[in-house]
Amino acid sequence: MNPEIEKLLAVLDMPEYEQFEFLCNHEIIDKDDYESVISAVTQEQRDFLINRCLADLAFRLRDKVVKLKYNNYEDTEGYGWHYALRKVYKHITNKRNVDGIDRWIKEKIRPIDMIISALIAGGKDAK
Repeated sequence: MNPEIEKLLAVLDMPEYEQFEFLCNHEIIDKDDYESVISAVTQEQRDFLINRCLADLAFRLRDKVVKLKYNNYEDTEGYGWHYALRKVYKHITNKRNVDGIDRWIKEKIRPIDMIISALIAGGKDAK
């Protein structure tokens, strides 16, 4: 497997705050969002801001990747959106097949799952 994809999939196994730090360190999250999280007074505020930031980022990256035409299974310039979703699903569920992926997308997908899928699908264009 591609080492870049493996690195991105490893983020899914991290605690939420480490995921947030990873995205910040790789300049995927805006500096202003990072500073607002760091300046939060309580852990509850910090968790709320991280969740909101990840949710906003997830939909923004997904829309950008789909708009850039990476919405196929594979693309000549990068991996497709559906291919990336399948990779993330298989990693999270430890399944070899994608049985149940539709239900997962409708009911269980998390913002970080969408972010990692978008980064796999669009590569550097997704940022």
